[in-house]
Amino acid sequence: MYGEMRGKPDYGQVMEGQQEAERELRRLQSMYPDIAKQLLPCIEEECDKMEYEGSPMFDEYPDRTTLWRIEERIFDRAKDLLRAEEMQEPEEVLSMQHREPCAGAAGKNRLKDLIRVLLLNEMHHRRCRHRGLRSELPFSAVSGIV
Repeated sequence: MYGEMRGKPDYGQVMEGQQEAERELRRLQSMYPDIAKQLLPCIEEECDKMEYEGSPMFDEYPDRTTLWRIEERIFDRAKDLLRAEEMQEPEEVLSMQHREPCAGAAGKNRLKDLIRVLLLNEMHHRRCRHRGLRSELPFSAVSGIV
């Protein structure tokens, strides 16, 4: 069959599988709570900036300081984005800003927690996609060399 050689992947099937995984991710993201849907474009934009070969996003053990800086940039943008929301739903948005002290909370807030979870999830998705591309496609397809 065309594209199937001994021991070599069918690149059409690989790409089709990745496209289906992307569609599934988007379907699941459409079920996110509204606040997460509003944060997602900021998170995706930050990840877009880091999607290059040698990026800290693809390090085996991503650096906590780098992640913290990214989270802070997203948080700063999110505060501006959500200020308009405070006028419409002050209790929900304000509850995201502050949390009752509990064991292990150490002064963090729910909005930053949500940003971290969404960021790590998006990074995981991109790392898996990157790993899949690196392992399934020939060097020329990944590096852009024709």
